[in-house]
Amino acid sequence: MKKLSQSQLIMKHLRIHGSISTLEGLRYNIMALPRRIKDLSEAGNNISAVVKKNPVTGQRYTRYYLVGEVS
Repeated sequence: MKKLSQSQLIMKHLRIHGSISTLEGLRYNIMALPRRIKDLSEAGNNISAVVKKNPVTGQRYTRYYLVGEVS
């Protein structure tokens, strides 16, 4: 079985769940999620970034949403 690249893992996650955060990316051992998102965007995928705030801790984080993808 072939191992998926980080970009492929992110796209698979986005297709299933619709969005991904840095914490979720860490579960796949992706340390530079913003860079991988940029790579996917440069490849033609439409991914939007929304800065959110954790209601408990007040910490800000970015959640990336899949808006459209290249066929």
